[in-house]
Amino acid sequence: MPTELIVTHANPAVPIWNHFLLTQWEATVEQRSAGSPSGQAQPVRVGLAGFKIAVTDGTAWLRVVIKAGLVLNGTSYPLLLIQQEFTVAADGAVAPTRWRKGPPADRLGLQKGIPALHPLLRLSGNVLALDVSFVDITDLYVALHGGSAWFRAMNFLHGTDRTVRILASLGGHPLVWYVTVPATCTSLPAVKPAIMIMPADYGAIYYENNLKGIQSPLHGTSVVTADNNLQSGLEILARILTEPVSDARFPQLLPDYVALRKTFKGNPPALPGPLHHFRGVLSYAPDGDPVPQYWDVPLGFERAIHDQKYILMVPLMNGGDGGVLRSPGLDRLTTNAIQAIYTHGATLNYDTLDVAKPVVMAYSQAGGNAFTAAANNLDGIRGLILFEVVYTNEYPKDATGHTLALGKDVIPKLLKQGKKVVVIGRWRERPRSFLPDGKRDGITVLPDDANYYLLDYPLPAGKPLSAAHPVIQHRYSRLVDGKHDIALDEILGSSDPRTVDSPTIKNELAIDAVIENYRKAGMSNEAIIRRVFSDKYLPDQPGAFYPHNLILAGGQTFDAKTRTYRGFIHEALTAMG
Repeated sequence: MPTELIVTHANPAVPIWNHFLLTQWEATVEQRSAGSPSGQAQPVRVGLAGFKIAVTDGTAWLRVVIKAGLVLNGTSYPLLLIQQEFTVAADGAVAPTRWRKGPPADRLGLQKGIPALHPLLRLSGNVLALDVSFVDITDLYVALHGGSAWFRAMNFLHGTDRTVRILASLGGHPLVWYVTVPATCTSLPAVKPAIMIMPADYGAIYYENNLKGIQSPLHGTSVVTADNNLQSGLEILARILTEPVSDARFPQLLPDYVALRKTFKGNPPALPGPLHHFRGVLSYAPDGDPVPQYWDVPLGFERAIHDQKYILMVPLMNGGDGGVLRSPGLDRLTTNAIQAIYTHGATLNYDTLDVAKPVVMAYSQAGGNAFTAAANNLDGIRGLILFEVVYTNEYPKDATGHTLALGKDVIPKLLKQGKKVVVIGRWRERPRSFLPDGKRDGITVLPDDANYYLLDYPLPAGKPLSAAHPVIQHRYSRLVDGKHDIALDEILGSSDPRTVDSPTIKNELAIDAVIENYRKAGMSNEAIIRRVFSDKYLPDQPGAFYPHNLILAGGQTFDAKTRTYRGFIHEALTAMG
């Protein structure tokens, strides 16, 4: 009979035993002889390489309990709890029998016997290895940043039933991962993850891989100055997730949202805007000609993942550092993250859980990270969804090195394996920018051929507004048809004093005054649109990027009855299956 059970970590490269988040370790073992109804849990010292359990003669059953977390500002945050039971044979061989599922603060948990071994453990002979690459830091993160205006706005505006968990990568950057589980996935026996990689200039912050990095105010507080616009992590998450507010929901949400906004503190341009900015209809700022606020349109990923039953994973990038995302084993990494959520709570509650290989998604300059991740994980991903990504055929001019993979080298290999690739963007006029070697063979492209006129800017050449794509007509409607805008009626004409927001009223009256002057000058709808949406918004450069933004925030399927549209992300995930 072996004299000890060795408890270690499955991946020595992940320093869990002395990780800055896991400073408080507790381990106990309870041993029982055959026929004994109970035993006494005994503490075991945890060291830098794990710990060892001395198995006493006659032991027929044992239970190992492993806890870890940290104490911050006098508050204890349990982050890891693994409880595993074994039988011990006469020859000393140990066999797992059952484990307990539940949050780290719950010592009872839910007893599980299938599978017999805890999903975050590996057993080989007398070596028991923790396979832990993530811990759930939601409680810690909310304690630090839950007062963020963006976090509160996101939770208020949600259009679907979903749960957001916040994980920390123990293996390095990206340190923080936002994981959104739609209600449609909660009770599934198998789930599909999709990773959305954002670029350094839109969707990343700069933070250290340590506790100070998690405490950084940049997680919750955006920074807007005359020459800088740095979105906080929670602003990006709010913009990615939030479904554009529909006409039907707008009057329902407005009174409480007006009250919520009045509690926000900080620099107004860095805070969530008025409710009508969270629609698919564009809002405007008065500055001579109205300035379209197209970056305010939310992306609506929550609806897509709800309908297509995907778990969305958004790593909060440290600048452009791809870190563990780019390493081999991405499928194991994402599985480990989701198993951390599954084993440590009720967010995922089916008896057993299988995790599919991930879909990798990216926007703009994040293409280099996405292609490198795919190159190192050709067998470990299901496909790519690419929103006008750079690095498709050549390195950008400002690239400091040529170490990242290019799409032209990766995409054909994925297609040869039968993997799916979706390219969303101006693929027709810029094939060399967004298609490998300019070829679309085997690739799903969006907008599709029938809807490509959606990208005609600002309108189809020489044609009236009625010839524009329905999604585009919807986007322009406040500008040319404000009298039928339900949101405008609520802002300017509601009798409910709870909806009164003086700065918003002043703004919209100023926009109306400009539009009235356009009308007095005899300008048609088309002339007004071309005046406001001038060529200055067309280039891919700061202050413009209109088409580049439309690729991320727009869609091609419009419901005229509800005046809502499905984003390109919805169509892309549909194509992935």
